[in-house]
Amino acid sequence: KEEVFRTVTEMNKKYFSGYRNEALKQLIETKGFKIVEQLDECFIQEYIMGMIKDQNADNNKLHIPIN
Repeated sequence: KEEVFRTVTEMNKKYFSGYRNEALKQLIETKGFKIVEQLDECFIQEYIMGMIKDQNADNNKLHIPIN
């Protein structure tokens, strides 16, 4: 439980800070992530997989086109 808790906590911090893809992919090597991957389909598994599959690489940048 502790490993999963730590992994999900770190994923939440990075995800909701606007950092996606590369920052989160570092966490897929953790023991906590591997435990969740092996679970039967459940909320926590869907939740973290949804974060990993997010298409936005970095939500800390804003582009405003000037025309």
